[in-house]
Amino acid sequence: METAAPLSVPDPTLVPLPADDAYLSVRVRLFVSQGPWLTVIMKNHHVTAQQDNDLDAASEERRPPTNHLATVNFDVQHAIMSFLPDHDLSRLMRTSRFFLDIGLHALCARIPERRIMCEIRMSSLYKFLRVDAGSLSRVHLVEDIYFDLPYAVYGPSLSYKKRHMDFFLGILQSCRNLRRLRIEGWYEAIPASVLLNILATSLPELEELQLSMFGKRDVEEKDVRELGRLRNIRKIIFKSTCATSFRGLEPLADAVVELDYIKIPQDITSLRFGNVQKLGVRPDRSFTWLEQVTTMFPDVSELMLRPTTGDLHDCHIDPGRAEDDLLRANNRLKWGFACAKAWPLLKTIWAYDLCGLYCLGLPRRLHALSLPLELGQQAAHQFRAVVADAQPSLLELRVNLDECGLQPDGLGLAEAFGGITVPRLTLLIDVVHYPHEPWKEQPLLDSLARGLCKLSLTHLLIRYQESRRPISPYAEDKVAPSIREYATILAQSSPTMLRWVGFDLGVWSILAGPQPTRLTCWEVHRTPVAPKDTSSSNTEDVPPLVTVVEMSASQGRRIMKTEGMGIFEFPEA
Repeated sequence: METAAPLSVPDPTLVPLPADDAYLSVRVRLFVSQGPWLTVIMKNHHVTAQQDNDLDAASEERRPPTNHLATVNFDVQHAIMSFLPDHDLSRLMRTSRFFLDIGLHALCARIPERRIMCEIRMSSLYKFLRVDAGSLSRVHLVEDIYFDLPYAVYGPSLSYKKRHMDFFLGILQSCRNLRRLRIEGWYEAIPASVLLNILATSLPELEELQLSMFGKRDVEEKDVRELGRLRNIRKIIFKSTCATSFRGLEPLADAVVELDYIKIPQDITSLRFGNVQKLGVRPDRSFTWLEQVTTMFPDVSELMLRPTTGDLHDCHIDPGRAEDDLLRANNRLKWGFACAKAWPLLKTIWAYDLCGLYCLGLPRRLHALSLPLELGQQAAHQFRAVVADAQPSLLELRVNLDECGLQPDGLGLAEAFGGITVPRLTLLIDVVHYPHEPWKEQPLLDSLARGLCKLSLTHLLIRYQESRRPISPYAEDKVAPSIREYATILAQSSPTMLRWVGFDLGVWSILAGPQPTRLTCWEVHRTPVAPKDTSSSNTEDVPPLVTVVEMSASQGRRIMKTEGMGIFEFPEA
């Protein structure tokens, strides 16, 4: 492997230092486990790390050498720099060659925090790494990259597309010290065989790989088997709709921990993936599928049921309902005998539709369950059946507002909860918006309010998305002004049980992707009200006074973490 020259080699592109009379001050407080807090001060190019108990000393007192940022150990230096915003870190790196060297490590550690989603970012990363700069290259400092590139690039010239494809492949071929690589998408024009060969031959240190192979990819089993040359690999997350690519993972079966969108061919009986914990699978409607999948993946803890494969099926007509009932009865019989000990670690299920989970017939209590709320009498029957089977501690309902139409009751949300006991509920609302039309979430939330009295609900989270992604800033502006009013209405609709209400407005940026969630939440307080007739001792008919008290976002996130309410986090449908 080619080794790069030390960073202290003169760099012709280095920006000159500021003038001697320049003034720059940056303070960062850092907790050290075996000592007091440190305060980093940078002034007139002189950087020191002072302990808080030293700050009150006379300014003339000489600082011991160990208090200089330049003399503390590298781990402390790196930790201090991790607290600096990008612009402050950049200014610090311009003060001296020493801080340029150590600051590059901190700067490269931030690369995976920003997904590479477009050509602009790809070009910027390529130039920053100086891939073609020989001894001045920075590629050896990079250990983690996250690509999420578009499948197709429209509009630009052919030379423009080719240049950015070369940037993508050049980065992968040059960053030979990569230990973690995530590729959620890459350009259509790059064959899967080319990419897989580069991964297998150029990344000898790779330990974790996440690879999605969607679109019209010409994937062959022999190309996937190339990944078997990665000797240090210990964790693989593989998402593919191609059955041949799934077969090719056999040499790496022990390293695979997550598979998604896979279809299991009926002729495969010998494959075993004993370490797969998160499985996204497209079930078929055969009577042997359940035994096949539980044997192939014995230790699944998180299951995602993707769209069913096979012939078109309509569960809303009599023949379709009869077929569903027959398949469900067959699978429930197997859960009681042949598959009784299968999937002992299963905790959560995310289902694309109600029909697939209904036919699975799993009679086991779960921690969390995510379902779509669908229209129709058969859907209502399936909804009650699967929730009764799972008895989840957390139920997530995914609602597409575009399907509500002009129905005053939304999707019949109030009726859906008849006889169901759920302590925690997340309502995921897809706010599909058309210009010049009113937003449709109010009828849905009104329907939810009428149904809350039927639930033993303690925690309620309303989460918004737009076309299966976090909402845009435009949608946030439409939704945000009304959330406090909604929170009050929902709290007053549950006079005895509800303790917490939250609204999660994660925002999507085209360049930056999902932004930090904007959680607004309230604690529900109930104050007993004395009866008007003080001579009577019966106070049960007097409802308490319900008020909501806003909490900080950090307090709300702690509650969400404790109650496990953010477990699904916008999975792709």
